[in-house]
Amino acid sequence: MKEIASKLDILITNLLNNQSFFVEENSSEGTEVGTILLNNDDLNSVTLTPLMSLIGFEFDPQTYIIKVSSNANIDYEQQQRYTFQFLAQAPEALNDTATITIFVIDIYELPPPPFI
Repeated sequence: MKEIASKLDILITNLLNNQSFFVEENSSEGTEVGTILLNNDDLNSVTLTPLMSLIGFEFDPQTYIIKVSSNANIDYEQQQRYTFQFLAQAPEALNDTATITIFVIDIYELPPPPFI
């Protein structure tokens, strides 16, 4: 009996990797935090969606840019990092999730003047 061997090559593509960004505390509205990078040559075919509310930040689904939102209170003493989950979806029925972490940079703040 002749054996027939077959080989199945499976290509696993991560559309999205975990990523980290940094933002200074007290950053004003519209400050760009970073752009989420995808592992796909055809970026127009991928939909990127946050899986939770981005409290303090806003996300542009066209450019993948994260910015400080108008209601943000970025304060290192209150919160040193923000963690969000994102879903990337491609037409080829590929889905991928990743964690996006934004670290807050502590800025030295002068103490208030003494009360006289």
